[in-house]
Parts: sequence; C-alpha cells; structure tokens
Amino acid sequence: MVGIASAATSVLIGYLAANTTTLHLGSGGVMLPNHSPLVIAEQFGTLNTLYPGGSTSALAARRAAISRPCAPCVAI
Repeated sequence: MVGIASAATSVLIGYLAANTTTLHLGSGGVMLPNHSPLVIAEQFGTLNTLYPGGSTSALAARRAAISRPCAPCVAI
C-alpha cells in the first residue's frame, strides 16, 4: 500500500487495524459537534471489541467560537 487517507476516521482505523498486529492506532481527534456522539461512540466501541487495545480515540466537545460584531460597530 503506497498511501491512504480518509475523512472517515473510524473506517480508516478499522482498515489499518485489520492489516497490522504491531501498531497502536489513534484517531487524533473527532469533533463531536460535527458528528453524532452516539454514532461515534458506537463506531469506536465496535473497533475496540474487534481489536482490543489496538486503538485510541480522542473526542472534543467544545463548540467553535463565532465572531459577532459588537453593538457600536453595527451600522444601522
């Protein structure tokens, strides 16, 4: 395999875990506001069942800051 990339983190980890016995794989981070938390928990729970101790997931729940103009700056 020359290279592989994917936006579907759990799918990619599943593929890699099926093809290695020596690497410990991790997600790097999954932004929960962009995904259903229950689906992500199910996906990584399934990976942990199929490959015990072979993967780690990092989850982030903070919402992105939204910049809004201050009241005196808004033209009426």
